[in-house]
Amino acid sequence: MSLFTLFRDDFEGNSLDTYKWKLPEPEGSFLGRTQLRLDEQPTVSNDSVSNGSVILRLDTHNPSASTPGDSFFGSEIRTAKFGQSSGLAFEARIAWTGPIQRGIVAGFFSYTIRDGNGDGRINKTDPHDEITFELLGNEIDNALQNPNQKQQVLTNVYNDDPLEEPGDKELVPIDGDLRNFNTFRVEWLSDRVRWLINGVEVRTEFDTVPDEDMDIRLNIWAAADNFPHAFDASFKPTSNPAENQTFSYEVDYVKIERLNVNTDDFIFWRNQQTGENAVWLMNGSNLLEGVGIDTHLPDSNWKIEATGDFNNDDKTDLVWRDETTGENAIWYMDGAHLQQGVLINTSLPDSNWDIEATGDFNNDGKTDLVWRNYATGQNAIWYMDGANLQQGVFIDAPLSDIDWKIEGTEDFNNDGKTDLVWRDYATGQNAIWYMDGANLQQGVFIDTPLSDVNWRIEGTGDFNNNGQFDLVWRNYITGQNAIWYMNGANLEQGVFIDTTVSDTNWQIVG
Repeated sequence: MSLFTLFRDDFEGNSLDTYKWKLPEPEGSFLGRTQLRLDEQPTVSNDSVSNGSVILRLDTHNPSASTPGDSFFGSEIRTAKFGQSSGLAFEARIAWTGPIQRGIVAGFFSYTIRDGNGDGRINKTDPHDEITFELLGNEIDNALQNPNQKQQVLTNVYNDDPLEEPGDKELVPIDGDLRNFNTFRVEWLSDRVRWLINGVEVRTEFDTVPDEDMDIRLNIWAAADNFPHAFDASFKPTSNPAENQTFSYEVDYVKIERLNVNTDDFIFWRNQQTGENAVWLMNGSNLLEGVGIDTHLPDSNWKIEATGDFNNDDKTDLVWRDETTGENAIWYMDGAHLQQGVLINTSLPDSNWDIEATGDFNNDGKTDLVWRNYATGQNAIWYMDGANLQQGVFIDAPLSDIDWKIEGTEDFNNDGKTDLVWRDYATGQNAIWYMDGANLQQGVFIDTPLSDVNWRIEGTGDFNNNGQFDLVWRNYITGQNAIWYMNGANLEQGVFIDTTVSDTNWQIVG
């Protein structure tokens, strides 16, 4: 069991990634004494994201106020929703970099609210779930005024509690200065919630544990008098834009992780029409969770051809090919997060050659590429060192019948060597080539053909954890998906994956 990164943003570039983050909708966008920004970046200018961080801003002048001077102008950004499932962690590195001002709240939290009475509006009696870290200007100022007092952070948690209720608050001390960067982490499990600051657990809650899917939010706002921990009556908004004061806090990164994951049970997807990419976390034939990969590639000439671990970090990477230019590339991944994209150092402009699979064929501990030429029937292996081609060799057995396609690799006879899976899209026959590097040792038919050639073999893996490698299928007419539980070349059982994807622009890629 391990961690799987569902989301990460290091705030590179000069603008907020609107694929990862959303701004508040009008309903529920007034918080305390603050109108949250609705239709712009978290700050007024595009400088909100720069130097690898995002700065969230609170202004004392609200240009959108219906009554000038009656409210502040704050910021909030939100992710998509994530469930608790096997456990969820969300983490951010945060510093209060603006002036210290009593009456301000800087939040990092998970949140959802339900329409309790069905009126389509958010009301103070509506039930909601929430887990929070809140940096309070009052608490920072108190500690700065008293050198013997540690700075404190407010933690809170709600489970189906009305919005108007105070929740289960607890102030926790921090060994450090909130004006410097500190790492805040929440671990949300089925039986508890844990809060950690700089890797040290500061609170654990067993009695109040949320159970609804929640998004992750960052915000900054001015508290009202119903939040006495944070309110300060002397902090007032202004009606005069010339008198505006700006307060802010800075976020270096945000990441969200799935806890307790079996990292073998993944299915990767690409939508060639929209450029979206995604991954399914599986438990056998049951979909646990589907999450979008955090980077689109709308250029449809680029196709994901295979998956494998190319930098030996025990994380699955994506192999790409552009058949118009012959360029090939690897996305080094951390779960659903793109860490780095690199071009493979050798292009292959002949578009008859397709990358079909990956595997370690020379037993050097490095992932190699399998190619097939659909004009000549030749097959080849590129022995790789990460994104660098070390040597290219032909597999010693060409297969001129180009109805046969290589669809995957695994060690199907448990001899420690990577084998090839084939499917004939004319006859529906399926086969395995037992290999020794680039040499064919034996070819055998899988004992069950599948004459409906709308079904394609799209991936492999041990989905029932029995030490035998299985086949993943997709039907590009019906949108159904399935797994064949295998024993070598013998089908033990075929089961449908419990989720159909009717949009056949979505292709399984590994």
